[in-house]
Amino acid sequence: MAIPCPACNKADQTTATCARCGCDLSKLHAIVESAAARLTVARAALVGADCSGALAAVEQSWQLLHSSEAARLGFLAAGTLGDTVRALQWHRRARADAE
Repeated sequence: MAIPCPACNKADQTTATCARCGCDLSKLHAIVESAAARLTVARAALVGADCSGALAAVEQSWQLLHSSEAARLGFLAAGTLGDTVRALQWHRRARADAE
């Protein structure tokens, strides 16, 4: 995933250092990778009908990176568990991310 440099705001940084200012971006990329790994766990848990495990993994991913995919998976997991309050929260997050 491409991220903007926090120092100079150059968009679409995919390398460990910013091409413009040389800022170290490796820790930001590690956070994005960790969030993606938690989403992989959440998807596998949903496929295996472990909605509680999926929701826990989605929440961990969301803490690292607010993504629309995390919001959608959170909505699915919470809805499947019958937790309408949490499903609505995830739905709002997904809508806010889409705007």
